Amino acid sequence: MAKAIFLDFYGTLVYENSEITMEVIEQVYNTGKAKDKMEAARFWWRNLAELRAASFGETFLPQYELAVQAFETTIQHYSSTADAKKLAGRLAEHWSNPPVYKDVEAFLSANRLPIYIVTNCDTIFVETALFNMGLQPNGLITSEMAKAYKPRKEIFELALEVSGVSADDVIHIGDSVSGDVTGAANVGIQPLFLNRENKETPPGVTSINSLSDINKILHI
Repeated sequence: MAKAIFLDFYGTLVYENSEITMEVIEQVYNTGKAKDKMEAARFWWRNLAELRAASFGETFLPQYELAVQAFETTIQHYSSTADAKKLAGRLAEHWSNPPVYKDVEAFLSANRLPIYIVTNCDTIFVETALFNMGLQPNGLITSEMAKAYKPRKEIFELALEVSGVSADDVIHIGDSVSGDVTGAANVGIQPLFLNRENKETPPGVTSINSLSDINKILHI
């Protein structure tokens, strides 16, 4: 029986910034030489992922700074005249006030277990978003606090330390197989893949289509 729930934030409780990313990437496309917006978006995402992977411990940088760097590289690559800080600022606006998924309220109302938010985003943006939602989880663990991004083990180990529960007594729920599922499993935490879009689920991974399914699985 689980004693606590670790929850990813963006893409799990609140909407990811995919639409906002395309909005700002359009500025790169309109002022540069990319063949299409998706090409520029993939280039930016790939750069951001590489920066995250290299950012931990003494080399750690907050997600906002990495986003600016990724935009700067993208702007230079496509000879764009867009402003990297303005583009990252638009993402930060979303991070601070993201729309909430429809299944969240019912899940939170029915849940009786302690909830800890475990997220790759910067602390200030998540705290602002939680305040705007009126949500007070039992704890918040960010990449900035752990000096590491998912799927690195440090962020999950810090979550275990903060919550005071063992890996056997918690489940982690998130919408990313590579970040949430892999990262949690690597430290012995049972992962649940929140698969709202009915993507292909890797073998051996337990998936749910809605947060409302969690209470049925946990029998709470």
